[in-house]
Amino acid sequence: MQCVGKAVAEYFSAQGSISSEMEVENGVFTGSIGKSLAKKEGKRDAIEYLIDAYPYESSLALGDSDGDIELLNKVAHAFCMDPTESLKKIAVSRGWHRVAPLSVLEVVKEALLIPRHRYL
Repeated sequence: MQCVGKAVAEYFSAQGSISSEMEVENGVFTGSIGKSLAKKEGKRDAIEYLIDAYPYESSLALGDSDGDIELLNKVAHAFCMDPTESLKKIAVSRGWHRVAPLSVLEVVKEALLIPRHRYL
């Protein structure tokens, strides 16, 4: 959630990140979700904000299911982490990265260092 999103953003010196957020009261997680990006609409709003706020060339998104297709379509660097079978087929046809959770940081790092035209 937001802790992972912020850690990944810091690791890559990203200008910003958006992720689902857990509810916090008095510095303690309540167990409830404050803002969810699990639904398609939340993802659409988030990516539209990011596209307006940051350069397209450095945009990236992670997805694992068909509900992430619209999000992945709108960024320069699309990563499918443990994708469903149907998303895997789409990822192959569109040249999106497919990654395992344990290798995601290295694959993202490599992709961001390679000019876009070399891996499409």
